[in-house]
Amino acid sequence: MRDPKSNAPRAGEQGAVSIKAVISLSLAVAALFVVIKIAPVYWDETQVKHQVDELARITANQSLKPERITKRIEEIRGEFNLPENSITLTTSGNQTAQFALKYTKTIDFIVSTYEWKVDYLAVGKGL
Repeated sequence: MRDPKSNAPRAGEQGAVSIKAVISLSLAVAALFVVIKIAPVYWDETQVKHQVDELARITANQSLKPERITKRIEEIRGEFNLPENSITLTTSGNQTAQFALKYTKTIDFIVSTYEWKVDYLAVGKGL
């Protein structure tokens, strides 16, 4: 004869969560936290690179004066809160211009910090 209680759900297991689900959810939350911390720094880096590339191209094509170059570098540094001497003009002349972009940003995670390093050389060539 069958036991009628064997087909009924067990009261002690209602709402139980498997350890696999808890671990998966915690890893997903940790990954989301890392992405939220890194994405703005990466976005700023790509924007700075684009603006320095544009400055190198304009400098090579229009032979900008050093005062205008310095002013534009200061505008970029101020816009993205970059440290002093993070953007430098390495070479200019003969329809070429090179700018070195080098800085580090500190990303603060809860348990540690990470130094995001940017080292980029923008080369502008004349027509």
